[in-house]
Amino acid sequence: MQLMGCSRSLFARFNVACRVGLFNVSRPATTSYPNNREWEDYFDNKGIIPSMTSAATSRRGFQGSRTLADMFVPPIGPLKTFQDLIGSDYEKHTQLTDGSKNHMKVELCMLRWKNLFLFFSSLDTCDREHLSILGSVNAEVSKTEDYKLVWIPVVEEWNEKEKKEFDKLRSQMPWYTAKCSCLRISDIKNKWDYEGKPILVVMDSDGQVKNRNALRMFGEKGITAFPFYAARN
Repeated sequence: MQLMGCSRSLFARFNVACRVGLFNVSRPATTSYPNNREWEDYFDNKGIIPSMTSAATSRRGFQGSRTLADMFVPPIGPLKTFQDLIGSDYEKHTQLTDGSKNHMKVELCMLRWKNLFLFFSSLDTCDREHLSILGSVNAEVSKTEDYKLVWIPVVEEWNEKEKKEFDKLRSQMPWYTAKCSCLRISDIKNKWDYEGKPILVVMDSDGQVKNRNALRMFGEKGITAFPFYAARN
């Protein structure tokens, strides 16, 4: 009881002092966050990861609109898939382009936290029927930013012939394309039972596979089955 009385007494004195202006008590200022330049200065002053700061201050380090903070984020969600299929240098060996006429190169971070439809096919197994199915899927995907359709050509070794076939096929695809120069085809076979025929893997924003091959469900129910999440047993 004496301690409680002491606490109340101290609080009362402090309250009076604040009212008469003996203490300058103000509301905390609005929180602000450092920008890229401030991050770089901080690292330079502290001597932390000099290679990172030198990369960040160069054009190559930023790579368009990428922020320095993005460089510290490990591959999460769907991006983890590319690391599993390609390796730790997945960004270096993956060229992601959009579905525009000029197929502009975009950053892989565009796919972070997205629900993905990953279409795996070789250059000679994707026919008109598959393009028609993908066109229907893309029409649904395009209705929201939460979904992305990505073609991943399964090519073991790129040469001039493959590059020409790739460009010809990609010109018919108004969706994302991920050209991987070091794709681990054996991992695709082991992870998703890829046997040479095209498959459409459905993945949620957390990187969880919801359907190993949505082409089968499309064949049974059509586009009404979108987003083709396989029923749990």
